[in-house]
Amino acid sequence: MDARVAVALAIALLVAGATPLVTAQSPPSPSIAVDVDAQPHDRDDVHHTRADPLVRVQVTAQTPISLVEVRVDGATRHAFEPSSERFDQSLILDLSTGAHRLTVVARADGVARHESTVVLDDEAPIVNYSAPFETTATDPEEPPAEELTVNRGNVTINGTLTDLSAVDVVRVDTDYDYETVGGAEREGRKQHLVGGPVGNFSQPVALGVGENDLTVRAEDAVGNLRVHEFTITVKDDTAPALTVTDVEWVSPTRLHIEGYTTDNVQVQSVWLESGKDAGESDENDTADVTRHPLVFPEPTVPDPDRRNVTVDTTVYHPPDTDYVVLGANDTADNEQTWNYSLSEFLAPNVTVDDERTGYVADRRVAVGGQVTGGQVRGVSVEALDPETGRIVDIRSTDLGRNGSFATRLDAAPDETRIRVRVRDASGAEHLTNVTVAAASDTPSDPAGTPVEAPAESEAPVEESNEVRIPVVGIVVPVPQIGGVLAASVTVPLPVVGPLDVPLVAVGVPLVLVGIGVRRL
Repeated sequence: MDARVAVALAIALLVAGATPLVTAQSPPSPSIAVDVDAQPHDRDDVHHTRADPLVRVQVTAQTPISLVEVRVDGATRHAFEPSSERFDQSLILDLSTGAHRLTVVARADGVARHESTVVLDDEAPIVNYSAPFETTATDPEEPPAEELTVNRGNVTINGTLTDLSAVDVVRVDTDYDYETVGGAEREGRKQHLVGGPVGNFSQPVALGVGENDLTVRAEDAVGNLRVHEFTITVKDDTAPALTVTDVEWVSPTRLHIEGYTTDNVQVQSVWLESGKDAGESDENDTADVTRHPLVFPEPTVPDPDRRNVTVDTTVYHPPDTDYVVLGANDTADNEQTWNYSLSEFLAPNVTVDDERTGYVADRRVAVGGQVTGGQVRGVSVEALDPETGRIVDIRSTDLGRNGSFATRLDAAPDETRIRVRVRDASGAEHLTNVTVAAASDTPSDPAGTPVEAPAESEAPVEESNEVRIPVVGIVVPVPQIGGVLAASVTVPLPVVGPLDVPLVAVGVPLVLVGIGVRRL
């Protein structure tokens, strides 16, 4: 054999030995699909149902399927040997209440497994209430309490829900009786929905006077429904409360009133009274009283917004009266009136500042103070003689930002009564009096600059321009030299009386005598 042929043959044999044998691919494991109650149910899904579920099992494979098992909580419920490449079977699983593990196992040339959860929930949710009463449901079918009496028009239904499935909705219905404004009786209902999923719920409920029938419905995701019915009775013996925050004088017959009225259940109306019997109780309905509405009555349908009613309106006010009578009632016919003095809202607070008030000159006083609150229309300050009551001076004054005022007036010689006169919006005057004395008062200037009397030791000593003439005992003022020719003196001569004498006529000797006396 040719050597080259032998080498080629050897190489071919080696290559053939190094090439692996080609084998056929293994078919895939069986494919499993599961539907529960006609809904696709993938691996690890959780399905809730209120009845025994209808389960459909489908298996496909490339080789005949030798075994299919349906297991519940690890126990085989159904087994099949189809011996075909396709398997499709529907069956109803008899389950007890609760969660169950559903397993499907299939074998062809391989083994496949499908696991998921099915929850049989055939029980309604359990409701435990914490308000307006506390309960622990020993018998879930029974309501927490058949009757409850309260003295308010607002309660909150609080509860905790327990269920195998999610609670989708809680509904609270209230049935009640009410009256129209004209007094006709009617029936009404209000519904409140709490959307889910719900674990704990809290639902405020408005109640009317008398009996209120409540129905609580809790429904879970599969349609199980729990229904509780009970009655809450509202008994209200307390009249409304009224708070007036401001009364503004608009005119002699108009007032603007601001405030609010509160009630445990529901405010029905608020009014202002006029007439000679305003503010008086009248059991026989014979009093001379006219009611002017501030808050108009409405049907007694439960309304949480009517437990606190704001008053902000301008109303009629009887002329020539210095008070205002307000009244309010509630839907239980509890009624109350209040009598307010107008000065409580109109009268200002007046203060006179001691440090800024007092004498600033022999017959001059400074006055400083402040007017706050009330409704001020004008301010004036007077200076009076305290002995005679005579008005020495009077000035009107304007108020600063914070109600401060400052002014100066002429005063009595030694002591002055200061009177601050403030007129409110109704024209009523409010007087504040203080008395200041000249000797002891050293006030600050109203503008803010202190005005202090000099100390006695520091008082300036003025040079005397007087000459005392011996014998006749007179004091003659000596003017400056520039005024000698035009000057005269009053000489109080004995017997004759005072006499004006020109200084030039007195003569030079008199001047010399005066100069000599001063030098002595």
